[in-house]
Amino acid sequence: MPGAEPVIRGTVLQWFIRVAQTVLGLAPETIRYTTLDSLKSVESRAKDELSEIHLPRKVGTVNSLSDALDIIYKYINGHGSRCGKEADISGGFPPELTAEVAEYIRVFGGFGKEKRKFFDLCEDVVALAELGAFFSFCGRRRTETGRIEYHYVFTEVLGSVETLNEKLEYALNLRSVVHRLVENDAPLNTIALGVTTCIARYLSRIPYVTRTSLFNRGITFEYLRLEPGNVLRVSGFSILSVAELVKLVRRAGIVTPIYILIRRYPSKNDIERSRGLKKLKEIVDDIAKDLLLYVNNTKSVIASKDGRYVVVRDPIYLYNIVRRAKVFLDSLDKQTENLFDSYLKSNKYSIKSVLEGIVSGIGKIATGLR
Repeated sequence: MPGAEPVIRGTVLQWFIRVAQTVLGLAPETIRYTTLDSLKSVESRAKDELSEIHLPRKVGTVNSLSDALDIIYKYINGHGSRCGKEADISGGFPPELTAEVAEYIRVFGGFGKEKRKFFDLCEDVVALAELGAFFSFCGRRRTETGRIEYHYVFTEVLGSVETLNEKLEYALNLRSVVHRLVENDAPLNTIALGVTTCIARYLSRIPYVTRTSLFNRGITFEYLRLEPGNVLRVSGFSILSVAELVKLVRRAGIVTPIYILIRRYPSKNDIERSRGLKKLKEIVDDIAKDLLLYVNNTKSVIASKDGRYVVVRDPIYLYNIVRRAKVFLDSLDKQTENLFDSYLKSNKYSIKSVLEGIVSGIGKIATGLR
Protein backbone atom coordinates (compact mmCIF):
# COMPACT_ATOMS: atom_id res chain seq x y z
CA MET A 1 0.00 0.00 0.00
CA PRO A 2 2.53 2.63 -1.18
CA GLY A 3 2.08 6.09 0.24
CA ALA A 4 -0.58 5.02 2.72
CA GLU A 5 1.64 3.70 5.51
CA PRO A 6 1.89 7.12 7.27
CA VAL A 7 -1.93 7.17 7.37
CA ILE A 8 -2.15 3.95 9.37
CA ARG A 9 1.07 4.36 11.35
CA GLY A 10 0.51 3.92 15.06
CA THR A 11 -2.80 2.11 14.65
CA VAL A 12 -3.93 -1.35 15.63
CA LEU A 13 -4.45 -2.00 11.91
CA GLN A 14 -0.73 -1.55 11.27
CA TRP A 15 0.11 -3.89 14.16
CA PHE A 16 -2.00 -6.70 12.70
CA ILE A 17 -0.48 -6.16 9.25
CA ARG A 18 3.03 -6.39 10.73
CA VAL A 19 2.10 -9.72 12.36
CA ALA A 20 0.92 -11.12 9.01
CA GLN A 21 4.00 -9.82 7.20
CA THR A 22 6.31 -11.46 9.74
CA VAL A 23 4.59 -14.86 9.76
CA LEU A 24 4.16 -15.01 5.98
CA GLY A 25 7.62 -13.56 5.27
CA LEU A 26 6.33 -10.60 3.27
CA ALA A 27 8.23 -7.51 2.20
CA PRO A 28 7.08 -4.43 4.20
CA GLU A 29 4.05 -2.53 2.90
CA THR A 30 3.20 -5.02 0.18
CA ILE A 31 1.48 -8.33 -0.31
CA ARG A 32 2.57 -8.90 -3.87
CA TYR A 33 5.09 -11.54 -2.82
CA THR A 34 2.52 -13.71 -1.13
CA THR A 35 2.38 -17.11 -2.80
CA LEU A 36 -0.67 -19.24 -3.36
CA ASP A 37 1.06 -22.09 -1.55
CA SER A 38 1.47 -19.99 1.61
CA LEU A 39 -2.24 -19.15 1.66
CA LYS A 40 -3.17 -22.76 1.03
CA SER A 41 -1.03 -23.73 4.01
CA VAL A 42 -2.89 -21.21 6.17
CA GLU A 43 -6.22 -22.48 4.88
CA SER A 44 -5.40 -26.12 5.62
CA ARG A 45 -4.23 -25.32 9.17
CA ALA A 46 -7.17 -23.02 9.93
CA LYS A 47 -9.99 -25.23 8.66
CA ASP A 48 -11.82 -25.08 12.01
CA GLU A 49 -11.77 -21.26 12.10
CA LEU A 50 -12.39 -20.21 8.50
CA SER A 51 -15.88 -18.94 9.33
CA GLU A 52 -14.66 -16.75 12.21
CA ILE A 53 -13.54 -13.11 12.22
CA HIS A 54 -10.53 -12.48 14.44
CA LEU A 55 -10.52 -8.69 14.17
CA PRO A 56 -12.56 -6.98 16.92
CA ARG A 57 -15.44 -7.03 14.42
CA LYS A 58 -15.98 -7.28 10.68
CA VAL A 59 -14.73 -4.50 8.42
CA GLY A 60 -16.19 -3.92 4.96
CA THR A 61 -16.30 -7.14 2.96
CA VAL A 62 -14.10 -9.06 5.40
CA ASN A 63 -16.60 -11.05 7.46
CA SER A 64 -14.40 -14.08 8.18
CA LEU A 65 -10.93 -15.53 7.75
CA SER A 66 -12.23 -17.27 4.61
CA ASP A 67 -13.21 -13.88 3.12
CA ALA A 68 -9.73 -12.53 3.84
CA LEU A 69 -8.07 -15.46 2.08
CA ASP A 70 -10.42 -15.13 -0.92
CA ILE A 71 -9.65 -11.42 -1.26
CA ILE A 72 -5.90 -12.03 -1.27
CA TYR A 73 -6.30 -14.94 -3.72
CA LYS A 74 -8.11 -12.59 -6.12
CA TYR A 75 -5.44 -9.94 -5.67
CA ILE A 76 -2.63 -12.35 -6.51
CA ASN A 77 -4.49 -13.61 -9.56
CA GLY A 78 -5.10 -10.07 -10.80
CA HIS A 79 -8.85 -9.99 -10.18
CA GLY A 80 -8.90 -7.94 -6.98
CA SER A 81 -8.12 -4.36 -5.99
CA ARG A 82 -4.59 -3.00 -6.19
CA CYS A 83 -2.61 -1.51 -3.33
CA GLY A 84 -3.11 2.22 -3.39
CA LYS A 85 -6.60 2.06 -4.92
CA GLU A 86 -9.67 2.50 -2.81
CA ALA A 87 -11.93 -0.45 -2.19
CA ASP A 88 -15.62 -0.37 -1.36
CA ILE A 89 -15.31 -0.37 2.42
CA SER A 90 -18.28 1.42 3.91
CA GLY A 91 -17.36 4.01 6.49
CA GLY A 92 -13.85 4.58 5.13
CA PHE A 93 -11.06 4.09 7.63
CA PRO A 94 -12.28 1.35 10.01
CA PRO A 95 -12.97 2.89 13.42
CA GLU A 96 -12.49 -0.50 15.08
CA LEU A 97 -8.81 -0.46 14.07
CA THR A 98 -7.79 3.14 14.72
CA ALA A 99 -7.94 2.72 18.49
CA GLU A 100 -7.05 5.96 20.26
CA VAL A 101 -3.81 6.50 18.35
CA ALA A 102 -3.68 9.11 15.57
CA GLU A 103 -7.47 9.24 15.54
CA TYR A 104 -7.76 12.96 14.77
CA ILE A 105 -5.98 15.10 12.18
CA ARG A 106 -6.06 18.73 11.18
CA VAL A 107 -7.26 19.27 7.64
CA PHE A 108 -6.05 22.40 5.81
CA GLY A 109 -5.35 24.14 9.09
CA GLY A 110 -8.94 23.73 10.29
CA PHE A 111 -10.34 22.07 13.36
CA GLY A 112 -9.58 18.46 14.23
CA LYS A 113 -11.38 15.90 12.08
CA GLU A 114 -11.70 12.15 12.39
CA LYS A 115 -9.11 10.53 10.19
CA ARG A 116 -11.38 7.70 9.12
CA LYS A 117 -13.71 10.16 7.38
CA PHE A 118 -10.98 11.20 4.98
CA PHE A 119 -9.18 7.98 4.05
CA ASP A 120 -10.28 4.71 2.52
CA LEU A 121 -8.36 1.46 2.60
CA CYS A 122 -8.12 -1.15 -0.10
CA GLU A 123 -9.70 -4.44 0.91
CA ASP A 124 -6.38 -6.25 0.41
CA VAL A 125 -4.95 -4.41 3.40
CA VAL A 126 -7.92 -5.18 5.64
CA ALA A 127 -7.73 -8.83 4.52
CA LEU A 128 -4.06 -8.91 5.48
CA ALA A 129 -4.92 -7.40 8.87
CA GLU A 130 -7.45 -10.19 9.43
CA LEU A 131 -4.71 -12.74 8.70
CA GLY A 132 -2.50 -11.01 11.28
CA ALA A 133 -5.35 -11.06 13.78
CA PHE A 134 -5.82 -14.79 13.15
CA PHE A 135 -2.11 -15.52 13.77
CA SER A 136 -2.03 -13.52 17.02
CA PHE A 137 -5.52 -14.05 18.47
CA CYS A 138 -5.34 -15.94 21.76
CA GLY A 139 -8.79 -15.74 23.27
CA ARG A 140 -11.37 -13.57 24.98
CA ARG A 141 -11.68 -12.73 28.62
CA ARG A 142 -14.45 -10.95 30.54
CA THR A 143 -13.16 -7.87 32.37
CA GLU A 144 -14.15 -6.69 35.85
CA THR A 145 -16.60 -4.28 34.22
CA GLY A 146 -18.31 -7.16 32.41
CA ARG A 147 -17.05 -6.30 28.92
CA ILE A 148 -15.43 -8.82 26.60
CA GLU A 149 -11.71 -8.24 26.02
CA TYR A 150 -9.85 -9.62 22.97
CA HIS A 151 -6.25 -10.77 23.54
CA TYR A 152 -3.44 -10.96 20.94
CA VAL A 153 0.19 -12.07 21.31
CA PHE A 154 3.09 -11.71 18.89
CA THR A 155 6.88 -12.11 18.94
CA GLU A 156 9.40 -11.00 16.30
CA VAL A 157 11.26 -14.28 16.89
CA LEU A 158 8.86 -15.83 14.36
CA GLY A 159 10.56 -13.77 11.65
CA SER A 160 13.83 -15.66 12.23
CA VAL A 161 12.36 -19.04 11.36
CA GLU A 162 13.41 -20.04 7.85
CA THR A 163 10.54 -21.98 6.27
CA LEU A 164 6.92 -20.91 5.96
CA ASN A 165 5.56 -24.19 7.35
CA GLU A 166 7.72 -23.80 10.47
CA LYS A 167 6.58 -20.19 10.92
CA LEU A 168 2.96 -21.28 10.70
CA GLU A 169 3.59 -24.16 13.08
CA TYR A 170 5.29 -21.94 15.67
CA ALA A 171 2.78 -19.08 15.34
CA LEU A 172 -0.21 -21.38 15.80
CA ASN A 173 1.47 -23.29 18.63
CA LEU A 174 2.19 -20.03 20.49
CA ARG A 175 -1.39 -18.95 19.87
CA SER A 176 -2.75 -22.27 21.18
CA VAL A 177 -0.64 -22.22 24.36
CA VAL A 178 -1.50 -18.62 25.26
CA HIS A 179 -5.16 -19.20 24.33
CA ARG A 180 -5.45 -21.84 27.05
CA LEU A 181 -3.92 -19.45 29.60
CA VAL A 182 -6.05 -16.44 28.60
CA GLU A 183 -9.32 -18.38 28.53
CA ASN A 184 -8.58 -19.78 31.98
CA ASP A 185 -7.71 -16.43 33.60
CA ALA A 186 -4.01 -17.08 34.08
CA PRO A 187 -2.06 -14.12 35.54
CA LEU A 188 0.37 -12.15 33.34
CA ASN A 189 3.41 -13.89 34.90
CA THR A 190 2.09 -17.27 33.77
CA ILE A 191 1.31 -15.96 30.28
CA ALA A 192 4.88 -14.60 30.07
CA LEU A 193 6.25 -18.01 31.10
CA GLY A 194 4.05 -19.71 28.49
CA VAL A 195 5.39 -17.45 25.74
CA THR A 196 8.93 -18.00 27.05
CA THR A 197 8.73 -21.78 26.84
CA CYS A 198 7.35 -21.55 23.28
CA ILE A 199 10.19 -19.22 22.23
CA ALA A 200 12.77 -21.46 23.94
CA ARG A 201 11.47 -24.45 21.97
CA TYR A 202 11.70 -22.49 18.67
CA LEU A 203 15.29 -21.44 19.39
CA SER A 204 16.44 -25.05 19.51
CA ARG A 205 15.68 -25.27 15.76
CA ILE A 206 17.23 -21.94 14.79
CA PRO A 207 20.90 -21.79 13.65
CA TYR A 208 23.38 -20.74 16.34
CA VAL A 209 24.35 -17.50 14.58
CA THR A 210 20.71 -16.43 14.26
CA ARG A 211 20.04 -17.41 17.88
CA THR A 212 22.99 -15.34 19.09
CA SER A 213 21.81 -12.37 17.04
CA LEU A 214 18.35 -12.61 18.62
CA PHE A 215 19.77 -12.55 22.14
CA ASN A 216 21.97 -9.58 21.26
CA ARG A 217 18.98 -7.63 19.96
CA GLY A 218 16.75 -8.68 22.83
CA ILE A 219 13.87 -11.15 22.82
CA THR A 220 10.47 -9.63 23.47
CA PHE A 221 6.81 -10.38 22.94
CA GLU A 222 3.94 -7.97 22.42
CA TYR A 223 0.65 -8.39 24.23
CA LEU A 224 -2.37 -6.46 22.95
CA ARG A 225 -5.78 -6.29 24.65
CA LEU A 226 -8.79 -4.71 22.95
CA GLU A 227 -12.30 -3.90 24.15
CA PRO A 228 -14.58 -3.49 21.11
CA GLY A 229 -17.65 -1.29 21.22
CA ASN A 230 -18.93 1.90 19.65
CA VAL A 231 -15.39 3.18 20.12
CA LEU A 232 -12.58 0.66 20.28
CA ARG A 233 -10.53 0.87 23.44
CA VAL A 234 -7.00 -0.46 23.76
CA SER A 235 -7.27 -1.76 27.30
CA GLY A 236 -3.64 -2.83 27.37
CA PHE A 237 -0.52 -3.03 25.25
CA SER A 238 2.72 -4.42 26.68
CA ILE A 239 6.13 -5.13 25.20
CA LEU A 240 7.77 -7.56 27.60
CA SER A 241 11.42 -8.60 27.50
CA VAL A 242 11.87 -12.31 28.16
CA ALA A 243 15.47 -12.77 26.98
CA GLU A 244 16.81 -13.48 30.48
CA LEU A 245 13.93 -15.82 31.25
CA VAL A 246 14.52 -17.71 27.99
CA LYS A 247 18.22 -18.07 28.89
CA LEU A 248 17.31 -19.30 32.38
CA VAL A 249 14.88 -22.05 31.34
CA ARG A 250 17.24 -23.21 28.58
CA ARG A 251 20.26 -23.23 30.90
CA ALA A 252 18.34 -25.09 33.61
CA GLY A 253 17.06 -27.64 31.08
CA ILE A 254 13.45 -27.17 32.18
CA VAL A 255 11.84 -26.05 28.91
CA THR A 256 10.02 -29.34 28.31
CA PRO A 257 8.80 -29.91 31.91
CA ILE A 258 7.38 -26.39 32.13
CA TYR A 259 5.85 -26.64 28.65
CA ILE A 260 4.04 -29.84 29.68
CA LEU A 261 2.54 -28.06 32.72
CA ILE A 262 1.64 -24.89 30.77
CA ARG A 263 -0.12 -26.64 27.89
CA ARG A 264 -2.40 -28.44 30.38
CA TYR A 265 -3.11 -25.40 32.56
CA PRO A 266 -6.33 -26.28 34.46
CA SER A 267 -9.58 -24.55 33.57
CA LYS A 268 -12.34 -23.63 36.02
CA ASN A 269 -14.42 -26.56 34.78
CA ASP A 270 -11.49 -28.94 35.27
CA ILE A 271 -11.02 -27.71 38.85
CA GLU A 272 -14.74 -28.03 39.61
CA ARG A 273 -14.69 -31.64 38.41
CA SER A 274 -11.45 -32.48 40.27
CA ARG A 275 -10.59 -30.15 43.13
CA GLY A 276 -7.06 -31.54 43.27
CA LEU A 277 -6.25 -29.78 39.99
CA LYS A 278 -6.40 -26.43 41.78
CA LYS A 279 -3.05 -27.35 43.30
CA LEU A 280 -1.58 -27.89 39.84
CA LYS A 281 -2.73 -24.41 38.81
CA GLU A 282 -1.15 -22.92 41.93
CA ILE A 283 2.13 -24.72 41.24
CA VAL A 284 2.36 -23.33 37.71
CA ASP A 285 1.47 -19.79 38.82
CA ASP A 286 4.00 -19.90 41.67
CA ILE A 287 6.78 -21.17 39.38
CA ALA A 288 6.05 -18.37 36.90
CA LYS A 289 5.99 -15.71 39.63
CA ASP A 290 9.28 -16.82 41.22
CA LEU A 291 11.12 -17.21 37.91
CA LEU A 292 10.08 -13.68 36.89
CA LEU A 293 11.10 -12.31 40.28
CA TYR A 294 14.47 -14.03 40.00
CA VAL A 295 15.40 -12.67 36.55
CA ASN A 296 14.03 -9.17 37.25
CA ASN A 297 15.66 -8.58 40.63
CA THR A 298 19.41 -7.98 40.62
CA LYS A 299 21.09 -8.47 43.99
CA SER A 300 24.47 -7.04 42.93
CA VAL A 301 26.84 -6.59 39.99
CA ILE A 302 30.45 -7.67 40.46
CA ALA A 303 33.52 -7.59 38.23
CA SER A 304 35.10 -10.92 37.34
CA LYS A 305 38.85 -11.55 36.95
CA ASP A 306 38.72 -11.21 33.17
CA GLY A 307 37.22 -7.73 33.42
CA ARG A 308 33.62 -8.65 32.65
CA TYR A 309 30.71 -7.79 34.91
CA VAL A 310 28.61 -10.55 36.43
CA VAL A 311 25.02 -10.02 37.53
CA VAL A 312 24.26 -11.75 40.82
CA ARG A 313 20.61 -12.50 41.52
CA ASP A 314 18.90 -13.53 44.72
CA PRO A 315 18.56 -17.36 44.78
CA ILE A 316 15.75 -17.21 47.35
CA TYR A 317 13.21 -17.22 44.50
CA LEU A 318 14.70 -20.40 43.07
CA TYR A 319 14.75 -22.02 46.50
CA ASN A 320 11.03 -21.19 46.79
CA ILE A 321 10.33 -23.21 43.63
CA VAL A 322 12.41 -26.16 44.83
CA ARG A 323 10.88 -26.12 48.32
CA ARG A 324 7.26 -26.00 47.11
CA ALA A 325 7.83 -28.74 44.55
CA LYS A 326 9.51 -31.00 47.13
CA VAL A 327 6.73 -30.44 49.66
CA PHE A 328 4.16 -31.28 47.02
CA LEU A 329 6.02 -34.43 45.89
CA ASP A 330 6.42 -35.64 49.47
CA SER A 331 2.68 -35.25 50.11
CA LEU A 332 1.62 -36.87 46.83
CA ASP A 333 -0.51 -39.96 47.32
CA LYS A 334 -1.12 -42.56 44.61
CA GLN A 335 -4.68 -41.44 43.85
CA THR A 336 -3.65 -37.79 43.34
CA GLU A 337 -0.62 -38.87 41.32
CA ASN A 338 -2.84 -40.90 38.99
CA LEU A 339 -5.21 -37.93 38.66
CA PHE A 340 -2.39 -35.61 37.59
CA ASP A 341 -0.80 -38.18 35.26
CA SER A 342 -4.07 -38.77 33.42
CA TYR A 343 -4.68 -35.02 33.22
CA LEU A 344 -1.25 -34.21 31.75
CA LYS A 345 -1.93 -36.65 28.88
CA SER A 346 1.75 -37.40 28.33
CA ASN A 347 2.94 -40.90 27.56
CA LYS A 348 6.53 -39.99 28.33
CA TYR A 349 6.25 -37.78 31.42
CA SER A 350 4.47 -38.21 34.75
CA ILE A 351 3.78 -35.44 37.26
CA LYS A 352 6.65 -36.79 39.36
CA SER A 353 9.18 -36.77 36.51
CA VAL A 354 8.07 -33.28 35.46
CA LEU A 355 8.46 -31.75 38.91
CA GLU A 356 11.66 -33.70 39.66
CA GLY A 357 13.12 -32.36 36.41
CA ILE A 358 12.24 -28.79 37.44
CA VAL A 359 13.68 -29.32 40.93
CA SER A 360 16.92 -30.74 39.51
CA GLY A 361 17.40 -27.98 36.92
CA ILE A 362 16.47 -25.09 39.21
CA GLY A 363 18.50 -26.57 42.06
CA LYS A 364 21.66 -26.65 39.94
CA ILE A 365 21.17 -23.02 38.91
CA ALA A 366 20.62 -22.00 42.55
CA THR A 367 23.78 -23.78 43.71
CA GLY A 368 25.88 -22.53 40.81
CA LEU A 369 26.38 -25.92 39.15
CA ARG A 370 24.96 -24.66 35.81
